[in-house]
Amino acid sequence: AGAEAGEEVSQVAVRHYKSVSVLRVDLPRTFPAERLSIYHGPVHEQAANVLRAFDLLRPDIGYVQGMSFIVVALSLFMGELEVFRLVGNLLHRPFFFALYTMDLKLMWRHIKAFEALFLHALPQLFHHFKRIGISSEQYLIDWFFTIYAKTLPISVLSRIWDCFFCEGEIFLFATALGMLKLVQTRLLRSSFEECIQLLPQLGRHITGARRELLLDTVFSIKVPQSIYRRVRKLNRPLRGQIPK
Repeated sequence: AGAEAGEEVSQVAVRHYKSVSVLRVDLPRTFPAERLSIYHGPVHEQAANVLRAFDLLRPDIGYVQGMSFIVVALSLFMGELEVFRLVGNLLHRPFFFALYTMDLKLMWRHIKAFEALFLHALPQLFHHFKRIGISSEQYLIDWFFTIYAKTLPISVLSRIWDCFFCEGEIFLFATALGMLKLVQTRLLRSSFEECIQLLPQLGRHITGARRELLLDTVFSIKVPQSIYRRVRKLNRPLRGQIPK
């Protein structure tokens, strides 16, 4: 039993070392445009501490590339313990647990819920995407993986997150539709290849006055109660949240 325990500890240590090695590469290239990780020492150090601690807390998930965007953004506004607690609890929500563990069945349920809202809110664009062969997961996964931190500038992101923490996952769905709605005219006249190139960089095309319009556009997305209840049911918190 002692030998088995020792081997298990050794495996955890090796896995943690690998995670830290990946983290050292990821952090300097997180928010390169804002240069937050490189030049803001305290933000970089705090984010690294939180991510290392989370990797040890949840070895079943570990550090996953993309988490650095979330933790760095939170570290601009919160202390180390608060960020650690928030990220830990966030990953106990089925939506994010499914993303970071690649639970395809649960991810698919969320994508189908999003598509129901997409069809309701933007039917013309929904059918255009279906016609040219654009599937929702081709652009949604990347947006959701970092909760838009890789997609939107910090000034807009902070406002989106305020609403997300109050409203829950349904607001992330509405945000995706708000972004699509802002450039809907361009997307409707775009081919599969043009859409595939545009969608991952969509945040860069939401500039100037459009940034100010984004929240208003998101709030203009009307969510039927049936879809709202469906998403809430999918996201009942899992056990094991970190206490305050």
